[in-house]
Amino acid sequence: MQRLDYMDTIADSFLDDIFVTCREKQYAEEINEKISSLHEIVEQSITPHLLNLSMYKLHISMSYDSYLANFENILDILIKYIDPTQHACIKEFKFLHTNSALKKIKQKEELIGCLYKYKNYLNGESGKFDFKEFKSKLAIVLKKPEKLVKGRDYPKRQNIEERIKELEFCIATQRRFLHGDQFTIYLLKDFSPEKVLHLCKEINNFLTFQGASEGFHSDVVGRIGRYISLRKEYSTFDYEEMEKAGVVVSDKRIDAIQEIFTEEENVRRVAIRDEIINSDLYSYLSHSAILKYRSLRFYQPAQQLIIETKQSESLISASYVAS
Repeated sequence: MQRLDYMDTIADSFLDDIFVTCREKQYAEEINEKISSLHEIVEQSITPHLLNLSMYKLHISMSYDSYLANFENILDILIKYIDPTQHACIKEFKFLHTNSALKKIKQKEELIGCLYKYKNYLNGESGKFDFKEFKSKLAIVLKKPEKLVKGRDYPKRQNIEERIKELEFCIATQRRFLHGDQFTIYLLKDFSPEKVLHLCKEINNFLTFQGASEGFHSDVVGRIGRYISLRKEYSTFDYEEMEKAGVVVSDKRIDAIQEIFTEEENVRRVAIRDEIINSDLYSYLSHSAILKYRSLRFYQPAQQLIIETKQSESLISASYVAS
């Protein structure tokens, strides 16, 4: 088995290609055929039903240093469970490409710096402004050639602060993957709970033996051991409604990091976590004697995460290599 035979980099429009996705070959061919048969290929039409995915997925979370130290071994374990000639019980997973994540964070931080300078220029607080640098930074984040960046792409004065906040939240989202949820394992509708349990045990046992430090886990997951969590992004009701309609409704999605701080959003987050921990799947996986574990280490709100990761990032950036 050649590891590279299973590699397939897939762009994520929100996370800026900071993940590498591995799909089993036959499954990848089937999915590509289904997608190509759509009349109009848009994000909303790529439903879990189309991908034959369960509403559940697993995350593996480690500290940044532990991820770098154990990444190759976890990758080999997961490939074993995706290989149809071995213990196949999954068809797809993705993992964090650290250099890409650090690069994207750096690019957005540089653009934020330019936006503040641009704001000062528009307010008459600065007589000079380097439009060439601004255009260059904007082109990278917008993912378009610099020559195609026009004045209409520049944010209006009243929208600059909003644009900065959007970039800061995106940075916080990307930073969280440096400190947890570096692996995402997608479960098919007809997955074997027994094989998934075996997978969870092998990963938890390996990382425990290696003395790996656990990463952060969201407040909307169910913990399965120190390193693994069970997650779903939509309530069971919303998931089933989307399956019937054949369209993804992104407004119904529950983000791992809370962005909206309202009572309604708090209720939604508590409800989906309750659905997870009261599910038969979570009961089966979490009640294994090897996997019993509880922790209150959840993510901080995005703005707090931006501040608190600054210190550790000074160490992380030392390993940054532009790719």
